[in-house]
Amino acid sequence: MNKNILGMQLLMLLLLLPGVFASFSIANYSVSPVQVKPGEFGTVNIIVTNQDISNSAEGIKIEITPGSYITMEREIAVGDLSEGAALTLSIPFKVEGWAPTGIYPINLDIYGQVAKSSGGMESVHKKVLATIKVVNPPALQLSMERSQISEVGEETITVKNNGGTAKKVYISIANSGIGFLNQDVIYIDRLDDNASIPVTIDARSAEEGAQKIQFTLAYEDELGNSYSETRSLPISIRKESGDFVFTQEGSVVTGRSDTLKIEVKNEGDDVQNLRFSTADANFQLVGISEFKVGDLKRGETKAVEVPVLAAIEPGSKSISLNLKWIENSENREGEKSMPLKVSSNADVGVYFEAKPAPLYIDGEHTISVTVSNLGSYPIEATTTTFNSEAFELLSIQPEQYIGGLNKDDFSSVQYKVRVKNVLPGTYPMSITVKYRDASGEWATKNVTANVNVLNQPAKNNINIESVLVAVVIIGAVAYWFFIRKKGMSG
Repeated sequence: MNKNILGMQLLMLLLLLPGVFASFSIANYSVSPVQVKPGEFGTVNIIVTNQDISNSAEGIKIEITPGSYITMEREIAVGDLSEGAALTLSIPFKVEGWAPTGIYPINLDIYGQVAKSSGGMESVHKKVLATIKVVNPPALQLSMERSQISEVGEETITVKNNGGTAKKVYISIANSGIGFLNQDVIYIDRLDDNASIPVTIDARSAEEGAQKIQFTLAYEDELGNSYSETRSLPISIRKESGDFVFTQEGSVVTGRSDTLKIEVKNEGDDVQNLRFSTADANFQLVGISEFKVGDLKRGETKAVEVPVLAAIEPGSKSISLNLKWIENSENREGEKSMPLKVSSNADVGVYFEAKPAPLYIDGEHTISVTVSNLGSYPIEATTTTFNSEAFELLSIQPEQYIGGLNKDDFSSVQYKVRVKNVLPGTYPMSITVKYRDASGEWATKNVTANVNVLNQPAKNNINIESVLVAVVIIGAVAYWFFIRKKGMSG
């Protein structure tokens, strides 16, 4: 309860007591400092007022009964207070150096003589209960096992407490490029003296070299008072993953299982059991979660073939590899970026159609060539080139332009041709398709189709002259048999 409110309540209670016209009272009291450490000094401050504006209060004295571990005067003679007067008293105290944390009471009994309304004097006794908070605050110190850390490495943080008990201790790292791996804070429920906590520190986003790691500590003492402070420790960050050089040998094709050929070179100390996993959701190892490179001596280079699936747009991209290895009998971790070249899975389908069909020797025909995009990404600048020894090209040029084709898109071009005077049979006809894929590289596909060439069908042309001769002959025969013969018989 607020001490001002408590004082007013006491005052109102005293004013209501029977037989008392007016009295002295304790208007307020406070303890300074609010919280005292063992071995320190403080004061209890009280204000004594005479609320009788017509008569003085006489022979006022204060008897003090302090709690354990508190040393202070036991009796104070205040004397008389004139009518309406007020007096402020500061009573010093000391907390013993061995006092445990706690809340200690101080009883103040105040005695004096006041005038009665019926005449004469009346003895008055007032009591005040003050409390002193004694706290031995925690005194925390931080240290690390090593002053040099790797990109991702195991460390031991030691917290020493040279003060009172600390509760609900939270330790976090304030640096933007450094943090605990897979956790945001360290939590200690209660810390009386010392604690050693094994942690993994992730410094992959920090700059290499000397700097300070900033720890933020938040905790409470035994009375529930909260504390927050920052501590700095000088460290040196070593980018150990920089000791390895990953070089891609040959590209991988997007969207399908492929073999990535890599040369791994160790430019640092000898390492054992080097292995890596992928940190990119669109670039995965196939059939394994971790690829083992093995042991690498200083300066040694090893060629490896890694089964991968790269669901990455064609082109060049930097991917992240999570590394683990043993160096100088210690487990190490790090992250390495490797440039990756991804080729397109671009492919085209080519289809032929002839009009009229079938193909005849010496015949003129239109060959329609349809090109479709079978890949996962668009292609550009697509062209077709016609070639065949059995056909004479009647178009202006053998190469025709189609342009861009989106995924699953298609387009057609036509070639006007004449079948040469060749023997009937099967002859090759080839189309060369050239295009630029999504990675910017040019690709060429040759498609050959065997087509049948036939003789021209027999012509049913009738010679008019022959028809006329036949008509004349038929007419002459008719004349001879029907007309001439009839005349002779007459």
